[in-house]
Amino acid sequence: DRHLRSSAPDLILLKPLYCEADSKKAAALIRKTIAETPDLKGLLLLGEWALAGKEAREALPDPKKVTTVAADISTDARELLRTGKLARLVAPRCVEMGREAIKALEALRQETKFEFGAPIDTGYDVIYKDFAVRPVGQERGNIRAFSVGEYDDRWQRWMEKGSDDL
Repeated sequence: DRHLRSSAPDLILLKPLYCEADSKKAAALIRKTIAETPDLKGLLLLGEWALAGKEAREALPDPKKVTTVAADISTDARELLRTGKLARLVAPRCVEMGREAIKALEALRQETKFEFGAPIDTGYDVIYKDFAVRPVGQERGNIRAFSVGEYDDRWQRWMEKGSDDL
């Protein structure tokens, strides 16, 4: 928060809004936020449910007025990025967390001891509309950058082969 405040001192963060996995409620919250905040500059949508239904996708603001970023890797979100309704996607990589959860559940099922390892920093991917705007060479640590086409290819390989390389 300190870094954000120092780099954008005029930034005003609105309180989080919860759609409770309801696309119609997400749409209503998006529309209400836009109406009540005429100088809104950006929206951050977290979780696939915010974009899961047609209503919420149609409620997205004009991208010329409001920059919208979503933490989502769904096909719908990638299409919104392609069409320019979203500026970026942030895709959490959760394969390793899932693997550890399965190990823990199996130990519980077998009534054996499970040793939790160190916290897992899964990292994330930032997905851009096209290759031209992707910041090549700016990947660092556990953060990678892809064009939406590159990410589609990775997604397809992952769906077909179960590759860990998503």
